[in-house]
Amino acid sequence: MYIEKKSDYFGKLIDIRLNKDYPIAYSKNIQEFENICDLAIQNGYLEKVYLSEQEPREKLTWPGLLYAEEIKKSGPLSKKCFVAMSMCEDLNEIYENGIEKAIKKAGYLGMSLF
Repeated sequence: MYIEKKSDYFGKLIDIRLNKDYPIAYSKNIQEFENICDLAIQNGYLEKVYLSEQEPREKLTWPGLLYAEEIKKSGPLSKKCFVAMSMCEDLNEIYENGIEKAIKKAGYLGMSLF
């Protein structure tokens, strides 16, 4: 889903940086993420493309795109966000001007319970 989201069009080359992108797969470390990427390639969802003297880049394959579309059909991901914090009125301003704005900027729904 991450690669599909980064692709503006089918066939776009994506630069996956193991040391930066590994958290998107909830990987514990870079090695685990590299193994996941290798499996995606082996299963035909990703393709590694080698350009002249550059690090390889990846692109979503047709089966990878179809798989991403199937995942999307399974239902929308929740846009709700849970915030665990004290219900103290002194914190209203912190929630409304900081936390809630960050939640909305990230694409989630914020709900004030105060």
